[in-house]
Amino acid sequence: MPAGMESYNFLNRIPLNTVFSHDFLNSITTEHPELSLKKTYDTIENSDLLNKMLYLDWKVTLADNDIKEVNTICESAGIKVRYPMLDDDLLEFSTTIPSNLKLKGQNLSCFYKNSVANLLPKEIINKKKHGFGLPFGEWLKKSPELQQITYGALEDIKKHDIFCDAFIDNLIVTQKEGHASYYGTMVWVVALLSLWLKEDS
Repeated sequence: MPAGMESYNFLNRIPLNTVFSHDFLNSITTEHPELSLKKTYDTIENSDLLNKMLYLDWKVTLADNDIKEVNTICESAGIKVRYPMLDDDLLEFSTTIPSNLKLKGQNLSCFYKNSVANLLPKEIINKKKHGFGLPFGEWLKKSPELQQITYGALEDIKKHDIFCDAFIDNLIVTQKEGHASYYGTMVWVVALLSLWLKEDS
């Protein structure tokens, strides 16, 4: 821990020297993301594994990613967001709950669902969780206009000597013929980077 929590990360599943160019790899510290996670994870001393994992999730997944996404999108639409479950008193109370009550096997929501069972209808309690991910890969398969913008951006990024050309070419083929949603996320990230570099130049 905490490197194991990043096993799903696309860039942890393939050798970096097949993704990034030689010059780019030599200009960065590839261990930095893992070291940053470990520094945050080790901030909590004298605690059990579950609480250290939850703390890392608060600091990285929630504070540094999910909340920023929700705030940015909602603000652009003129919507004010409130987070009642992140109330200071409620968060402080949550840290006093014993770990053996927070988790049952791999059921991550048991404590929360049981605590509000008498307040919310069963349809809400039993509703499956939905993430924040965009179905970009599926959109890309169906929209010629989006394909033109995206694949054009992927070609443009080759000029910056960040990625290996073969990786970009294979990413396009794999997204089209393989798992559109999974590889579509990486296509989305690289295309946005390309468009940002173009706008910034």
